[in-house]
Amino acid sequence: MSIKATSSESALTQEYKKNAKRVREAEKEAQTKIQNINNQVKTAQEESHNELEGIKDQFEQQSISEKDRNAALLEQQRLEGYERLLQLKRAQEAEINRAKRQGEKQFQDTKSFYEYQTSVTEDESKKNLQKLKHESMQSSAYLDTKTKNDFELANKVHTSNINTLTQEHQQKLEFLENQKREELTRNKENFTTLAMNSKEKHENQYKSLLSDQQQSLSRVNRAATDRLHDLRASSAQKLAAYQRRQEDPFYKLMNFNAVLEEKDDAFIISAKIPPHEREGISVAIRGNQAVISGSRQNSEKLEVSPGNVQTTNAYQTYSQSFPLNGAVDARSVQKEFNDDQMTIIIPKMNYEKKRDPYHFEKGVNDPKLVKAPVPDFPKNIPLEEPDVSLISQPRPGGKSLG
Repeated sequence: MSIKATSSESALTQEYKKNAKRVREAEKEAQTKIQNINNQVKTAQEESHNELEGIKDQFEQQSISEKDRNAALLEQQRLEGYERLLQLKRAQEAEINRAKRQGEKQFQDTKSFYEYQTSVTEDESKKNLQKLKHESMQSSAYLDTKTKNDFELANKVHTSNINTLTQEHQQKLEFLENQKREELTRNKENFTTLAMNSKEKHENQYKSLLSDQQQSLSRVNRAATDRLHDLRASSAQKLAAYQRRQEDPFYKLMNFNAVLEEKDDAFIISAKIPPHEREGISVAIRGNQAVISGSRQNSEKLEVSPGNVQTTNAYQTYSQSFPLNGAVDARSVQKEFNDDQMTIIIPKMNYEKKRDPYHFEKGVNDPKLVKAPVPDFPKNIPLEEPDVSLISQPRPGGKSLG
């Protein structure tokens, strides 16, 4: 029995050693995995730190408009860190659970044979597991705390950078606003100065133009007044001259009151000629007409002002023609004046003296026996007084006698 007990104890001891060895190997393996997990966490922290540094460098180069994207990136990194941490926790818990199940299985397998050592092994395993769990929890808490501190630090740096950039942007905005405000003030002052100068210049130009226009209007008014005065004076002079001309016999229609009388031996023209017109009267035979013509001249002198004398000379011709129904001797025409009566005698050509039918010789022509024939008057002798208006008609291009 002692030999069997001894062999049983040695078997149990060996089994216990194997279990202890397995537990130590499991602990080593768990420690190795925890170390790997710590290394991965450290690597993740370094990567997170590097990524945060990269984000910081990028953030310093970007404008304020990228704030939301950086925040989203940080949030994503934080979520990724949490996700990795959860994965590590899950892996660690899975590993612990696996080791626990394996140990429990081993303990269950050896429980029926080694009841007195089961509790010891179980207690040690529980202690080891609690220790591993405690270490794992400490490691997780440390990782959580470190990740949280890194995140808070990155968040503080990020917030500080944002505040710095915001302050710089605000300062730049204030500086630009001050510059714009100063430039606007200068522009307003320059515009006001230019407007005042332009207004003053335009007012001066307006006053100058108004003065020149008033002077021009004054000159035009004076010239117009002088011209109107001259026109009035000239019109008055012309009106006075016209009135004098209407009253002056020089400009009146010349009416000879002439009468043509045909005799046996001559044509006799009787006309009234004023004495002052005698020198300009002439008689001419033109074809079968006798033409009485004359001319007169008038001179007027007006002293407008001292040394300013206006002189007007007028020359006028007039005529009246009479038809002759026979040949006349133009060289033997005679002209006689008796006061204002002018008598023109125009002898006929080849005249033979005829016997006077009204001359009675005693014993030859008895009035009782001789019947006096009716005188044969020429047909061209007018029975009425001639129309003097026809005599006053001017020749083409000439002037009337009126």
